Amino acid sequence: MKDPVHILVVDDEPDIRELLTVFLERMGYAVDVASSGRQAIESIGRRVYDVIITDLDLGDLSGMEVLAHLRRQQATSEVIMISGYGTVEHVSEAFSLGVSAYIQKPITFAEVDARMKEALAKRRFAASVDQVLKSASGADAELAKHLEQVFQLYDLGRRLIATLDYQPVIDTVLSSLVSIFQCECACIFLVENGRADLHVYSALPMSEADLGAVRADALAFWQKLRREEIAEAQVKTFHKSRPSGDPPSGPVAQTMRVPLSAQEKVIGVLSVCNPALTAHTLEYLPYIVGDLAALALDNASQHRHTRMLALTDGLTGLLNHRAFLDRLHQEFDRSRRYNSILSLIMLDIDDFKAVNDTYGHLQGDIVLEGVARILRNSSRESDVLGRYGGEEFVALLPETNSSQALLKAERIRKEIASHPFQLNHSAVEVTVSLGVATWPNPDMQVPEDLIKQADLALYKSKSFGKNRASLAE
Repeated sequence: MKDPVHILVVDDEPDIRELLTVFLERMGYAVDVASSGRQAIESIGRRVYDVIITDLDLGDLSGMEVLAHLRRQQATSEVIMISGYGTVEHVSEAFSLGVSAYIQKPITFAEVDARMKEALAKRRFAASVDQVLKSASGADAELAKHLEQVFQLYDLGRRLIATLDYQPVIDTVLSSLVSIFQCECACIFLVENGRADLHVYSALPMSEADLGAVRADALAFWQKLRREEIAEAQVKTFHKSRPSGDPPSGPVAQTMRVPLSAQEKVIGVLSVCNPALTAHTLEYLPYIVGDLAALALDNASQHRHTRMLALTDGLTGLLNHRAFLDRLHQEFDRSRRYNSILSLIMLDIDDFKAVNDTYGHLQGDIVLEGVARILRNSSRESDVLGRYGGEEFVALLPETNSSQALLKAERIRKEIASHPFQLNHSAVEVTVSLGVATWPNPDMQVPEDLIKQADLALYKSKSFGKNRASLAE
């Protein structure tokens, strides 16, 4: 009789655990459950699991911490991560740690079933690869090494196909390079629209001097390829390293460089620092990795551009109405789950119709762009900004109480009122009215109630003479 597939479900929400358990058991899997990160780690210590399905936030520990522990204990287990509020950074970190799939809540059984089949197919393939390598190693060490590199390339390609998000693609390529070449660090130097970014991933922590050496080397190779001068100070550097208590690595003594080309255009440089090259290393291996990376990055870039067009307002660059509502629902659910504060500012340009009638709609667009710019410059990275419609804007402020939100609204109002807009060679003063609402509030049961209360406060500002900010009652 064939051994059952063992699954570990980790989630701090009882309903999610029960639903997944019932569904997976009906599919014929043997299921264990854990309600916290520590329980999950205890379960991992007792049994080897084929697949682990874990939430991102487990209360006591994060799903990332459980995943990092798992990789130290059971490197072959496949992991499916689920989350209700995952960001690109979360997705990126998850894929860099070898997650098979990332599912956004609310989950569906069809998606869980599909991701389970993919994870088990990968596990079966990995077992077959291991068997082939063991058989080959006894007969021919060189053949075994070449087969291992081919399978590593296959795994890299499979992981790159699994995501179209830009940062996870970069992290997947770099972590795979460090593994394939057993090197101290790997980096990708990218230039897009005049912006230069250097992404570095190292097996051990790196000193600032070594990061500077890697940056200078990548920049010099790029300039040799493109004859394009870029000052080193203009290169934005992002560095990650494997979790380790070890000291920084030694100086970078040797660098292998490969140009990244997509659609007959060089888009960057891929570098491997101090690679462990041997006589068994396939001579074309770095170039295959470079081609895979360039293709994946180009696809991710196009996907990012298309997604941006779908989610943002074309004039102001802020989230459009639909995208803002999606984020509002996510933030409202998170605030309700963790009992945290969430405020919303609704802003309306006073007498905007008169601006359009007097100066024309093109000049009105200048006002809309200017108000959006001031709103953006007045906000934190965690704030969610959108153009709600016409001359109305919204700002969602996590972890911000009503007093703080009202102060912020007042600062925005003053900044706009003191900023004359140049319309048809005339300096035109523009004012705005704002309404502020904050959750938790007994009158708010759904996310739309937050908008409704902010809108009522905005109406109060209009009623009292405009050019003011009011708080919902």
